[in-house]
Amino acid sequence: MSWIFRLALFLLLALLAALLGYYLRLDAGMVYLRFQGWEVETTVVFLGLAGLLGAALAFAIYTLAVRWPRRFGWHRRARATARLDQGLVLAFEGNLHDAQRALLEASTEPLQRLSALLSAAEVAHLRGETGLVDEILRSAVELERGKHVAPLLADAWRAERGDEAAFAAIVKRSEASNAPPRCCAR
Repeated sequence: MSWIFRLALFLLLALLAALLGYYLRLDAGMVYLRFQGWEVETTVVFLGLAGLLGAALAFAIYTLAVRWPRRFGWHRRARATARLDQGLVLAFEGNLHDAQRALLEASTEPLQRLSALLSAAEVAHLRGETGLVDEILRSAVELERGKHVAPLLADAWRAERGDEAAFAAIVKRSEASNAPPRCCAR
């Protein structure tokens, strides 16, 4: 049904252009412009074509300067989200090597950097790569929200291995924050 409306609109525009062309052919009209000592004498048709060309040039500049960079940003974020999703699914499937690679690739996007880094650190921890875990967590500490989460995660993994100093650090942080238990907080 919508194609009928489009066809009617195009036919109406074609009829309008034909009528306008007929009347401009009878009398093209003259335009005189005078500005700062400059004088331009032209026809209405040429002035209209020059105006259309100027509008097309302005739209092209707007597209190059505003729309394309925005579109590239959307595309980059969508790719990073897809990599994060793929990495998490691969980690759940047990394909830890490919999951770690996908999560580290997803960490290039600023909005998903912390979650991708923490997930990659978890996968590296599951693989037993402690050096890589420390390197990833150091990268996470550089982020604003990562300053609080990454040290807790590192201490938790060290306490899991039996490190008493890490367990004491966790207890000290929890006493310092004096936060109520999660289930009872309102």
